[in-house]
Amino acid sequence: MTASRPPAVLDGPARDLLGRLLRRGDRRRDGAAVAEKPDYARLPTGQDEARFLKALAAAEAAGAVEVRMGKHERAHLVDKVLLADLEALAAFLGVRRATAQARDLGERIRRLLPADARWLDGLAERACGRWARGDSAFGLAPSDEAGIDQRFRILAALARGEAEGADPRTFSVRVFPTHPNDASKIVERHRAGLVRMLRSVAQVDAEDAEAAPSSGPAPTTDEGLSDDELLARFGLTRFPAPVFLSGPVTVRFGNTPEDGLLPGTAPPFVAVQREWLDGLSWDGEGPFSILTIENLTSFHRQVREARQADVCVVYTGGFPSLAVIRALRHLLRAAPTPPRLFHWGDVDAGGARIAGHLEDSLGAAVVPHLMDALTVRRFGRAGRASDVTALSRRPGAVGIIARTIVETGLLLEQEAVDPVPAGNASGSAPHQSGG
Repeated sequence: MTASRPPAVLDGPARDLLGRLLRRGDRRRDGAAVAEKPDYARLPTGQDEARFLKALAAAEAAGAVEVRMGKHERAHLVDKVLLADLEALAAFLGVRRATAQARDLGERIRRLLPADARWLDGLAERACGRWARGDSAFGLAPSDEAGIDQRFRILAALARGEAEGADPRTFSVRVFPTHPNDASKIVERHRAGLVRMLRSVAQVDAEDAEAAPSSGPAPTTDEGLSDDELLARFGLTRFPAPVFLSGPVTVRFGNTPEDGLLPGTAPPFVAVQREWLDGLSWDGEGPFSILTIENLTSFHRQVREARQADVCVVYTGGFPSLAVIRALRHLLRAAPTPPRLFHWGDVDAGGARIAGHLEDSLGAAVVPHLMDALTVRRFGRAGRASDVTALSRRPGAVGIIARTIVETGLLLEQEAVDPVPAGNASGSAPHQSGG
């Protein structure tokens, strides 16, 4: 139903009351009755009251509301106004429902997003869900169509790797080359909202990230990741960190035979600069496997204590940066036969999301390593866990890990488990410091 021009009698208290009914109706999820009581303090004169009653009568005649009058000595006063039909009420008010507006915003956003960035689809769905209830999402009101367009253009460019090696102002000009006057400052204006959205992907508790906006020069998460470091994970930094890896690969420094070669088997591991990633190649015909590892201590131990001749071990550094994703994509494409992809990380909501992000970004199935229920029961601990119910319904590694958390009721830091070769279904004894 398209919006129409509201009646001339619709102003002030009547419009406010009916507008509240519409917003509450859009937000309700269980079909419960929605009602509003009039504020007679805003109707000081008989003329004001008559105009108010005339507007409500018109809304009732349009099938939008049901007006309930008081009883006994208050029979001449409106007791409450009940919502009858959301579409009719929106048309009576001359506005579009939040659900329709959110649907249109979602379609506009989807046209901006790269097809291979499924993590952005999740962000868009969460934002549209809040807009459909008339709420703001990540600091963006549903009426702020220009801001929404800018925010998701920036996110799409981050997903495509266009920020790699750039400072925020240079990146901003890349994303908005035809914007007049202040193109270099658009990304900076969206910085706080971008961080909130990226934290909702990368951090353990996405809901907390959205509820607590970033403040101060360098706030950190529970994992100690500052806003600048978080943006760097998505490529927005002049000097990206190298990719740590170890395995049966060779890294060529350039494009000619005279250029240097770096063996990936050099102990204990090699640091591959962003500029070298296209020079990665496998040694031999395989078959090969890839093992990604979330935390640095476990990566150090894996490459020293459980090295495998046919496995390339890659450190993700928590939530993987674009450079890590680029390296993994190259390894998957360059392999003579499709490698098996393992991931070892913490068994918590964050670990599940990291595994899911790897699957979404790489288009490959991820096999959780040392993250099974048996290992969690042996070495896990009870702790405060984010709600993983929604994650447990997802397919792939993210659902497997989340269901393990639900099944065991435990969390597991991967450092509590000794490294074993990729493909082993259960861990060895926990690592003991000292003695």
